[in-house]
Amino acid sequence: MLHMDFVIASIIKILKRKEKTVGKIQIQKFVYFLKAMRIRVPYSFEISHYGPYSAALSRKLEEMEFDGLIDKNDNKGIDYIISDDKSISYEIEKNPQLYTEIEDKIEKVLNILPELDFNSLELYSTVHYCYNTLKLMAKEEDISNEDLFNEVKRWKGEKFQKEQIIGAFQRMKEGGLLQTE
Repeated sequence: MLHMDFVIASIIKILKRKEKTVGKIQIQKFVYFLKAMRIRVPYSFEISHYGPYSAALSRKLEEMEFDGLIDKNDNKGIDYIISDDKSISYEIEKNPQLYTEIEDKIEKVLNILPELDFNSLELYSTVHYCYNTLKLMAKEEDISNEDLFNEVKRWKGEKFQKEQIIGAFQRMKEGGLLQTE
């Protein structure tokens, strides 16, 4: 099993164990957050309609589905399951340290995000992406709440209120999901 097959299957397995729905949006956002937390992920993300998005990751999900590693659990196509559980279980036994690292980082995200609905995932991942973009461009270390709000608003218009954006930023900062130093 390839590294990304393992990472994606691990995300599905961990979230399913927690009785969460695991669709393409959830996988996109968790891979994005795992990459931000230094899990080796070969995909680049760009801001899109629902926040950070990787076209290559989307193709990878289609490939894994075609290969029979994952499947959709419902007819709407928004809930993935692992088709070949023996294969992932074998890979976990071979790579327990990586699986535990992925599990710990997913727990960290789950403790910060209030829900895994599309709006929460879009809000938190977009705020995270915009914060990191501003940090790369900024000459000073500290990004103001106003700068962050304006950057998110530039991408999302009026979709999110200032309180939601700043609240998401504060939760991620307090939870250690943002590198603020």
